[in-house]
Amino acid sequence: MGRMKAAESEVQRVHESPRSAEALSELYRCYGADVRSFLMRTEPRAARHEVEDLAQEVFLAVPQAAPKFRGDASVRSWLFGIARRIARSQARRQAIRNALWRERPPSVETTPDLRGHDTSLDLERAMARLSRDHREVLVLVVVEGLAAKEAAQILGVREKTVWTRLHRARTALAAFLNEGTSTQGAHHAPR
Repeated sequence: MGRMKAAESEVQRVHESPRSAEALSELYRCYGADVRSFLMRTEPRAARHEVEDLAQEVFLAVPQAAPKFRGDASVRSWLFGIARRIARSQARRQAIRNALWRERPPSVETTPDLRGHDTSLDLERAMARLSRDHREVLVLVVVEGLAAKEAAQILGVREKTVWTRLHRARTALAAFLNEGTSTQGAHHAPR
């Protein structure tokens, strides 16, 4: 509770003085890791440095967004909403660049220290196969532990839509994971 009140006062300080480096630094200290984690999970094809860039863009957008912070959602949820909009905007720009230059999008960068063992890698691959809408709702509700109401605010949809997407995301994720284990099982089955 103390962290949330402190963060709300920092958002208020940014609103009152948009150039307040101390207030932005405090917000980044409190929520930088949460925002990076959210972006890594919702943008699985982004390289680590791209996630860092997106996270920095989120906090650079705070002074402009601060007047719109009403306090009806947590600061964390509000920052996730900003992160989502920035990531989607970046994805649109990248798609346009790819179409204009006829380049293929960059491949998924894998870093062994982040990937863990095969189960973790299977889960990451399955998450990457989900649609953006399904991946976002799964990350917000299941991974980040937000209430459906908060997720609905971030995503700009009704709460019922969150529950529907969550059900479909879980179903699709289970199918992708089962697909992977049945394929692996076929290779390891005794003859």
